[in-house]
Amino acid sequence: MKNSIRNSGIDSIGSVPWGTHFCQFYQNKEELKDIIIPYLKAGLESNEFCIWIASNHLEVKEAEEVLKTAVTNADTYLEKKQIEIISLNHWYIENETFDFQEVLNDLIDKINKSLAGGYDGLRLIKNTSSLENESWNNFVNYERGMDSIINKCPVIALCTYSLDTCSAVDVIEIAANHQLVLAKKEGKWEKIENSERESHAECRQTEEALRKSEERYRMLFTNMTDGFGLLEVIYDKKGKPHDYRYLELNPAFELILGVKREQILGKTMLEVFPNVSPIAIEKYNEVALSGKPTHFEIGSEIAHKHLDIYVFSPEKGKVALILRDITKRKQMERELQESEEKYRNIIETASEGIWIGDPEARTIYVNKRLAEMLRYTQDEMIGRLAWDFVIEENKLTVKKNLEDRRRGIDRSYEFKFIRKDGSPLWTIVSGKALFDNNGKFIGNMAMFTDITQRKETEEKLKSTLDNLEKLVKERTAELENAYNSLKKSEKGLAEAQKMAHVGNWEWDITADKAYWSDELYRIFKRNPQKSGPPYNEFLNYIHPDNRDLVKNVTKEAINGKPYSIECKIVRDDGEERIIHMQSEVIFDEKNNPVQIRGILQDITEYQRMEDALRQNEELLSAFLEQLPVGTGLVDPQGRLMVNNSIFRRFIGSVIPSHDSENSWRWRAWGTNGRLLNESQWPGERALQGENVTCGTDFLYTSSDGREIWVRISAVPFRDREGKIKGVIVVLQDIDEQKRSQEALQKIEKIRIKEIHHRIKNNLQVVSSLLDLQAETFSHLEVCKTLEVIEAFMESRSRVISMALIHEELYKGDKIDTLDFAAYLKKLTVDLLDSYNLGNKDISFKLNLEQVYLGMDTAIPLGIIVNELVSNSFKHAFPAGGKGEIRINLCRTETSAVKNNVSVLDEECIEKNGFDYVLEVSDNGKGISQEINFPSADSLGLQLVTILVEQIDSCVKLKRDHGTKFTIWFSDVEK
Repeated sequence: MKNSIRNSGIDSIGSVPWGTHFCQFYQNKEELKDIIIPYLKAGLESNEFCIWIASNHLEVKEAEEVLKTAVTNADTYLEKKQIEIISLNHWYIENETFDFQEVLNDLIDKINKSLAGGYDGLRLIKNTSSLENESWNNFVNYERGMDSIINKCPVIALCTYSLDTCSAVDVIEIAANHQLVLAKKEGKWEKIENSERESHAECRQTEEALRKSEERYRMLFTNMTDGFGLLEVIYDKKGKPHDYRYLELNPAFELILGVKREQILGKTMLEVFPNVSPIAIEKYNEVALSGKPTHFEIGSEIAHKHLDIYVFSPEKGKVALILRDITKRKQMERELQESEEKYRNIIETASEGIWIGDPEARTIYVNKRLAEMLRYTQDEMIGRLAWDFVIEENKLTVKKNLEDRRRGIDRSYEFKFIRKDGSPLWTIVSGKALFDNNGKFIGNMAMFTDITQRKETEEKLKSTLDNLEKLVKERTAELENAYNSLKKSEKGLAEAQKMAHVGNWEWDITADKAYWSDELYRIFKRNPQKSGPPYNEFLNYIHPDNRDLVKNVTKEAINGKPYSIECKIVRDDGEERIIHMQSEVIFDEKNNPVQIRGILQDITEYQRMEDALRQNEELLSAFLEQLPVGTGLVDPQGRLMVNNSIFRRFIGSVIPSHDSENSWRWRAWGTNGRLLNESQWPGERALQGENVTCGTDFLYTSSDGREIWVRISAVPFRDREGKIKGVIVVLQDIDEQKRSQEALQKIEKIRIKEIHHRIKNNLQVVSSLLDLQAETFSHLEVCKTLEVIEAFMESRSRVISMALIHEELYKGDKIDTLDFAAYLKKLTVDLLDSYNLGNKDISFKLNLEQVYLGMDTAIPLGIIVNELVSNSFKHAFPAGGKGEIRINLCRTETSAVKNNVSVLDEECIEKNGFDYVLEVSDNGKGISQEINFPSADSLGLQLVTILVEQIDSCVKLKRDHGTKFTIWFSDVEK
């Protein structure tokens, strides 16, 4: 017996062997509990099956409460049924009589069941306090019979007797039938041993055990299903095993190896089986040398079977083999593996994603399709929680759905997951809870249908409608009613969209019986309590318009041709729906059609959505075609998604900035006169988030070589989250307007140039008149004063300086600005000619940066230069003296200027922020310190001061090493 010494749990007894049969005498309920509770606790903790036969002193319900209070994990023991608490009447009394032989048979049955259940043995408590006196003699006989059973089996029995129901004779007789007696003396439990019974019982047990052991061994050896063989080890000269002689074997050994006992007893293994596996011989040798047992599986060519072999050495020089035929198991394993592989292939190649999770929603399996949908690998998903694949705000929804499923609420719904790359994945989730045979929740399984494309179509539809709303508001109020109608249509479409369902069906052709899945009942609104409809009843669901079609394809299907059709049905509630149905035919071994099976999908909502989408697209197209401008919607790659006919006249499938073959046809210029590159075109700027509403004018070259002016505007097209999904481009044909403007500009330019020409001519006439008048005065006797002649000459110079400006404007390309550097070069030449009084030693040094100035700046500045240069000619150089007159013109940011300005000059620059610097200087004798500039009496210097103030400029005078006037100014027209 397994672990024959057991812990009784009772301190006064200690450990006892199997077969112990003892009793307890008690006076009250507390004394009863003192013994039975520790006795039961020790049995439960020692993997023993326990039976407690209760009585009126401690009935079943109370006994359970006592056990739960006193024993830790009592609920667990009760739940797994390691202990049974039975009422006395239920155990002993049947049909109002006590049949001790029937009770003994029940005891034997309990012992066998406890051993079969994996327990070490049985621990029993029986109480007799309620037995009637007339049953007492039978009960004593029962005790003797039970004592005989206990001696042979792994059982410990405790019998409890109430002293209130036992006489002195009863006590003696009860004690005689038990090995030990527990009684309380002076408040302590004492053990009283029945020595005579114990000695006799031990002898009897020993003899019986030896006899039974021999019988069991021989029975086991003969009837065991495993083959057993005892072999003698044959050693070579070096003391190494090299063969084995058969000493004993059982019938199963003969059956497994396919040989007779008399054929191999006394012979060696290599004699009988010369082709024995070297691997098996090697294993036998290891055991023979080490004495350590080993276990292995091998395919035997001798027996043509798969064998499980256990080898051990019972004593030195011998080995024992235990063989088990595992051929069927191996075949079942192979078939199971093939079956698992087949179903795994079905799951792995399924078009739907499949997920299985444990009770905590942790992923334990995903098929390849689901991993592809979420863009993970299967290994990356294993072990992760279900809500790891959704955004934070949706995690509570996932947990709630899983909790509903745990409670048995299975349903289908749409849900958005997040792929590994962050993009959304919309699916239809069909989930189901998994329970074991005992109804315990063991996890979840769900199937996922990818509807992302459908959702994107819905989003595109909504975005298109939103864009339409914007265009309607911007372009015309007359289409307000059409817009409102479109919005109502959109709302109606959104309400009409429902999730499509798929069901499967089978039709037994011969019996005319059909099987429908639950989903089909929901699609047809058929009562689930009804069976699947036979063929003719099914035809009644088909709309009359499509009934002939269904009949024809069914006939073709019976002839072996599968079908896939769409048709209308009329449900039990009278509603018409559109379905898609396809099937395949099953043939028997004689190639006769016996069954048609297929799937059926309600596509009503998809059809409605497609119709609504088509209507909205038609409405959008009609609206765009009525706009007076070209309009197009392009994606981020520049590809056209929506456009009208005006737009298509100029632009093909992509916008020009993305069309390398045709971008040369488009030219646009910036304010600086330079061509804009493609990144500066409106479409590209809008893709970067800029609203180009003012538009850019392009000169477009058509296929026939014509050049057409068009104006293009563009704004970003954003989704609800503000992300740019494309660009809205508006194109206007402005060629006629542009040509008219250019003609008007040319006319205006000619007119202004003619005005400059006439002014110049008039000024030259004035100059000539002044020249003639001066000459006239010089010949008069009464007026030969030099100052008068000089006054006429100075006035003539001033007029010439103004006439030169108009001449430059007339000759130049520009009508309102002139190259002031070129003007100064001509002016100095004229001044040099005018004041050349025979002195060839006065020269000019010009350092002029090209600067364009308007008339309002150039004319005053020209007169200023004229005055300052004239003063240098007249006053800087004594008669016959050598000298140099310098004129510098540059922008204020020129480094040479900044590096040479004085502190006073710097203050002037910072005060007014001038753009240009003009210096007029000479190396003559310089202006006298007595002359107070700018309040000098000289007409020329007064004129300089007035003109400087007129153009809001700043002038400074330096008298070191000659005379230097520095003027800071800006173009007053800018």
